[in-house]
Amino acid sequence: MIQVASNITAPTQFIDANNERYAYRRFGKVSGYPLLLLQHFTGTLDNWDPALTDRLAIDRELILFDNAGVGRSSGTVPKTIAGMAQHACAFLKALKLDTCDVLGFSLGGMVAQQMVQDFPSVFRRVLLVGTAPRGGEDIMHLEKPSLSKYLNDPALTVSRVGAVHRRAIRRSQEHCATNARRQRYLRRDDSRSEFLLAERKSPQRGADDVS
Repeated sequence: MIQVASNITAPTQFIDANNERYAYRRFGKVSGYPLLLLQHFTGTLDNWDPALTDRLAIDRELILFDNAGVGRSSGTVPKTIAGMAQHACAFLKALKLDTCDVLGFSLGGMVAQQMVQDFPSVFRRVLLVGTAPRGGEDIMHLEKPSLSKYLNDPALTVSRVGAVHRRAIRRSQEHCATNARRQRYLRRDDSRSEFLLAERKSPQRGADDVS
């Protein structure tokens, strides 16, 4: 029986499978099927927010997992979603889990979909959070034409792609700040209008009125 019910205090464990050594944490209430959590791009065990995992662990046994080449796991990061799914399923097999639920966040959601497609009998339920189907041929042209000229340019370095991304974030932040200033101005203007309207509606006081 696993007594630990916190991502902060749960020990990081390791298991060997598929010629790799996978890092994971397993904690929470042991009842029913465990819930495997697959993290976002570049995310590790430590990127799961305890505010989420510890709440889920009250009623569920959770398994947090570092795929091959990520965090404390050995190996090289697979180049395909299918490769990541194979590592995750090898990990489950090493744990001797015949059935479980899976929650995939962002990239983890793409991996979860591939796992369910490849091994449908293993998974009872799949929860997809902030994700989409994995990318296919020409996906940038179809869905993000404004970025395709950068991402499809073989001469473009990673640092320049990062600069483009940072500029997009900065423009978004500036847009949010402008909206916030506009809302503050409108609220101030509304307050002033309400004050003037109240003044007009109030009865006029005569010169002989005494406070």
